[in-house]
Amino acid sequence: MVCYGFDRFTWLAARLLVRVPHVSLANLTLDRRIFPELLQDAASPEAIFRELEKILLDGETAARMKAGYEELKLALGGEGASARTAKDMYDETARI
Repeated sequence: MVCYGFDRFTWLAARLLVRVPHVSLANLTLDRRIFPELLQDAASPEAIFRELEKILLDGETAARMKAGYEELKLALGGEGASARTAKDMYDETARI
């Protein structure tokens, strides 16, 4: 679950200038809403509780999120992607 709150001016500016279907990097990467996003006033304690309750008590919701995590991991390069990227970056800079 993603919860964000901004000061009013930043929120207004972002709403006017940024056009994306999701705010979380995970949802943007997968190009669909896998993980709940509660933004600004929608991130109330009651709403957060309801979402957590769904995740913890509804097996289907939890399974869908877990599958989303697996899909995200593959989309980001799978196991060891960070180490491979770091090695590639090191190799490139070592040539300079």
